[in-house]
Amino acid sequence: MRKSYLRQVVNLVFFLILQVFIPPMLSLQGTCFMYIGFLLFLPWARHNMIWQLLLSFGIGLLVDIFYQGVGIHACAAVFLLYFRNLFLYFFIMERGKQGGMVTPTFTHLGAVKFGLYTFFFTVCYHVIAFALDHQAIQLLFVYPSRFLLSIVVSNLTILLPSLVAAMLLRIYAQ
Repeated sequence: MRKSYLRQVVNLVFFLILQVFIPPMLSLQGTCFMYIGFLLFLPWARHNMIWQLLLSFGIGLLVDIFYQGVGIHACAAVFLLYFRNLFLYFFIMERGKQGGMVTPTFTHLGAVKFGLYTFFFTVCYHVIAFALDHQAIQLLFVYPSRFLLSIVVSNLTILLPSLVAAMLLRIYAQ
């Protein structure tokens, strides 16, 4: 159990470092939200949903501090995690009903389910964040290039490290 918590702390630090330092260096400030990868990879269990929602709120507030937001990322992160847990409970985690925590990773879900899982929730997060940021959902259609670029870049920065981790685990397992 402690190994799982340690892994999650390392995962959180990794995604927050990526979120704070990489987008400004690449001129992607405000269009690349890598930290949602941490929220998507949290272990799923019904009994710890309140703690996960509080954690997502805290992480969203931390990102709001760095991006001078007014709670946009906190709101979008809580929304993301709440609906992620409902989605996992109803559609994906049949194995989770046997007890214990299951982490939605590339290895557990497979390539197609994992890709759809990350893409769907990345789009949901961006719709909420952009709608709150621009105070109207209609502006998503005014700035579609920024919206689509943000989804693609965020998705790639979430999928590539998890793909590399899955390949490394496969190599070390042999």
